[in-house]
Amino acid sequence: MQRAGALQVSTPTDTTIVITRTFDAPQKLVWEAMTRPDLLRRWMFCPPGWTWAACEMDVRVGGRFRWAWNGPDGNLAMTISGEHREVTPPAKIVHTERMEMGPGAGGCAAHGDGGEHPPVLTTLELDERGGKTRMKMTIACPTKEVRDAMLASGMEQGMEAGYQTLDAILSEGGTKPSTESLSIVRDLEHPPERVWRALTDPALLARWLLPAIGFRLEMGAAFKLQAPPQPGWDGIVSCRIRSIEPQARLSYTWVTGDLDTVVTFTLTPTATGTRLSVVHSGFKPDQKQALGGARYGWKVMSDKLVEMLAEQDA
Repeated sequence: MQRAGALQVSTPTDTTIVITRTFDAPQKLVWEAMTRPDLLRRWMFCPPGWTWAACEMDVRVGGRFRWAWNGPDGNLAMTISGEHREVTPPAKIVHTERMEMGPGAGGCAAHGDGGEHPPVLTTLELDERGGKTRMKMTIACPTKEVRDAMLASGMEQGMEAGYQTLDAILSEGGTKPSTESLSIVRDLEHPPERVWRALTDPALLARWLLPAIGFRLEMGAAFKLQAPPQPGWDGIVSCRIRSIEPQARLSYTWVTGDLDTVVTFTLTPTATGTRLSVVHSGFKPDQKQALGGARYGWKVMSDKLVEMLAEQDA
């Protein structure tokens, strides 16, 4: 096994890049660091002045991921997204990967001239020996030109900078979650466009979620959800839209009292309709009661969603 910290890059074929590196940590910890959004945000490298805009991971076959960064001017600079084809914890994950540059990139030379880049297929393999974990990442590109452009982009230096930060996190035992999340998955017998409308039409939201005051389906738009008031709480949830992928993904903040969280809806077409995933993330360790309440609430609300969609078919 190669020494810890030595990143190596090879090109076994005209369309393939293989990256290997060893981490001085058990396989399970490295897996968590590479699949948990709260940890990815801490170590994954981005150009100076850029900040995270979204870090979403649905680590299951058919699940999607999305990483996005804003540039120094606050505009979206880069998005990397894809779908998981194979997931075998904690040893292997295969996913498609597509990069798209935005106006916030500011002509960053390392990432080309902007626009959407051809997709690649990435295979990540983790193998533990003697308490150390060897990572092997294989990137299959559609053409030699795409492979060469990736190699010329400075990816090796950026990846190693991120991995050095990850080394420090692993050595300090920093993979303990700083926040917690819940997820609910429902298989619905309705097409994605029907489910998307239920998530974005204020009249429908009031029937299964909560009344949405000032809802607009625009990036950065703020709105409020009005729950029944309770002693010591006015029932208002303040929200701001963080990401929109029509008929595929919607994410917005969910802030009330000392709760500062994020809700993400992911829609995946299936043979019988749509698989809806709801992830509510950002609960602090001392917010167990709020997490439990949210878990119960989303179960009740998702049941109402199923009932409402069935009523529309009647």
